[in-house]
Amino acid sequence: HLRRSATRRPSRPMLRSAAVLSLAIGVQASFEPIGAYQPASQVTDHNALDQDQAAIEAVLSKVPVAYGQARSVYTEGGNSRAISVLTIPALTTGMSKGVAVKATGEDGNPVSGAVWLAADTGSTQISVVYDVSDVQANHVRCRVGGLPVEFQRRDGCIDTNKTVTIGPNSMQATMVEHISGRDIEGFSTSAKARMWECSNGCPYAEYSSFYDYYGTHTYADEWVKGAIDGINVAYPRGRGSADFSRFNDDATRVEAIKKGTVYLNIWMYVVREFEDAVGDCEDSCINCNDDPVHAWDEGVAFYTGSLVRPQSTVDPTMPLFEGGNLLWTLNDKRCVNFKTCGANGDSTTGTAKVNLDLATQFAIGQHALRLGQCTAGDVVKDRVVNLMRIGLIQGTLRYAYIVGELAGTEKERAEGAVFAASVLPALHKCSATAATTVYDNMKLGASSTSMAAVKRAFEDNYECLGITCADVGGLWFGAINDYYPGAAPCKDASTSSTLSVGGIVGITIAILVAIILLFLLCVVVRRERAGKPLFLNMEKMRT
Repeated sequence: HLRRSATRRPSRPMLRSAAVLSLAIGVQASFEPIGAYQPASQVTDHNALDQDQAAIEAVLSKVPVAYGQARSVYTEGGNSRAISVLTIPALTTGMSKGVAVKATGEDGNPVSGAVWLAADTGSTQISVVYDVSDVQANHVRCRVGGLPVEFQRRDGCIDTNKTVTIGPNSMQATMVEHISGRDIEGFSTSAKARMWECSNGCPYAEYSSFYDYYGTHTYADEWVKGAIDGINVAYPRGRGSADFSRFNDDATRVEAIKKGTVYLNIWMYVVREFEDAVGDCEDSCINCNDDPVHAWDEGVAFYTGSLVRPQSTVDPTMPLFEGGNLLWTLNDKRCVNFKTCGANGDSTTGTAKVNLDLATQFAIGQHALRLGQCTAGDVVKDRVVNLMRIGLIQGTLRYAYIVGELAGTEKERAEGAVFAASVLPALHKCSATAATTVYDNMKLGASSTSMAAVKRAFEDNYECLGITCADVGGLWFGAINDYYPGAAPCKDASTSSTLSVGGIVGITIAILVAIILLFLLCVVVRRERAGKPLFLNMEKMRT
């Protein structure tokens, strides 16, 4: 598209989009916005997790593919929850978690943090978690973990050549290891504890659908590591399996990794944060819900990421935000393919309607939690989860068409497989038959792929999935200004303009009956007013 002048007046659809986002951002701005959302708590550290994803994608683009580096970033992180493990002289007294730590960074400037894990008397190691800034660009100046050297930042890492003060004690550290306390792998490996066994509403409904389908709590981790290592991923229930030992070309494995980390690991953890927020909510208590609001903010951070930024110019043909690599960015890409961009969801330019809808729901949910309106927050959470599936379904449909109708490449087959893997459990909960149809057509090594079959399997279950035909749209072919053959949107019952012959006949009869009854009512009223009541005369005739 040609970029318009930055001084041109925005179109009305763009102004409507901006109005939606202004509602979402709100009026309190003590923390940096996350895309279209104004957090009420500090989540810059959580928001930076997308930089791990960026590092994974970067090393996967190397020639040859750096699978080992991708595994290190995936399992060890680096950009979120920075921790330094110090080797120190034996402690003469124990140190509790949270005790303040003061030190000097490698650049000579002061750094601060707190004891991360309590240490007993005699311990010679202590873990320090760094204080986090409200400024996203410099939220932490020590980022190492499993990152390759070119992605590390060390200027704010503790310098072991300088004195470290832990509580009232000053000492000299002899060795330091810089690690990360949050990584993408952990979103899956902690799922059983945080989504199945927790005390605030577990097992969570959406996670339960995935566990029921795959039969393992670590389905996402198994998928990603299977692709990294090029091995067979055979799930216990015999559903959704992917054999990366058989289909082990780089194109397949790379797509399975970089999309699996987002659509399987991170997607479910976003849901977990919203579930956790609602589960911790204290009803009708305005000053009791800081923790639930913080959890809600974390969910939006993991959905959006720090790399999403305002568009650099005022251009109504472009999304209001650009960049990023997580779920917000996915939706803005897919809306172009499915003509679901803009405030009305009927354009191929602008911000995805689902992102505009989610921005509003994110703001409403946060507000409900702040006011202790827990039931309302739960309703919003369910709506958010339904909306979050739209981009995944669009991705599955897009690659079903590319593979089935356009003889897609191995890369595109893999993309279709991972999109399907991310939504199959929800579809299976609605219809096991429909989920089997989608899997058989989209799995790695599928003998054939029918776009028509995949499309019908989803469309028959949109109501169950909590979305509509209009939400998903159809695969748009810009060159002909129409949908691809067989890929047009389905029609929602409430908006369909065509009726069956039986329906027309039924409506006609109902109208005629109504007219007759109205005529009789008028006759009765006129006779009553004339002093000649119809029913009295009928009674006299009987006597």
